[in-house]
Amino acid sequence: MKKLILLNVLVFSVACLASASEIVGARVDLHSSGKNRVELTPVNAKGFNRITNVPWGSANDRKYALTVGVKPIRNDGKWHDIQFKFIPESSGNVIITIKGNWIAKPKGQKELPQGWVLFDNITLTGAKILNGSFEEKSTDGKIPGWKRKSADYIVSGKDNAVEGRNAVKVCFKHNMWQKIKVEANVEVTFSAKVKYAEYVANPEK
Repeated sequence: MKKLILLNVLVFSVACLASASEIVGARVDLHSSGKNRVELTPVNAKGFNRITNVPWGSANDRKYALTVGVKPIRNDGKWHDIQFKFIPESSGNVIITIKGNWIAKPKGQKELPQGWVLFDNITLTGAKILNGSFEEKSTDGKIPGWKRKSADYIVSGKDNAVEGRNAVKVCFKHNMWQKIKVEANVEVTFSAKVKYAEYVANPEK
């Protein structure tokens, strides 16, 4: 009987680990910023499930925003390539937000589960991004080029970065963003490396 109970616990634990790696994914959101609104046309995405204009908000506003994801990332300790392309229909500013995917919370739980993802080596063609390798770091802990809600997003150490010493750790709620300039009808390609970091089922505990 004890062996059966231990076996069931082991199976349940393995299932939990598998399910966590199956729901933690990388996500990138984009939206037009400023008075001159930029319509964004999705082209394609590699390493993601989809790229599409957002399905939420006012129907008239959806063409000005894109959501890219949600691709589960295996908890295998490896970096994975992601890439997507879009075309701005006019010149202007676009905000790119890197995050983890949205994960539904169980009934009765106040906070969303957190699927943490590491991002590194972010590059753009067709536009310019600042400090995409996160190696630039100011003395007050801020990350040049990026905005975020917390100071503890930088993860340092050679084992935590593709190259250099820094990567960033984000989830759906605790994300980072940067404003970029785009030119009319110039296709923009976003490329990055992502890695599974952590799954927190209940951040309240």
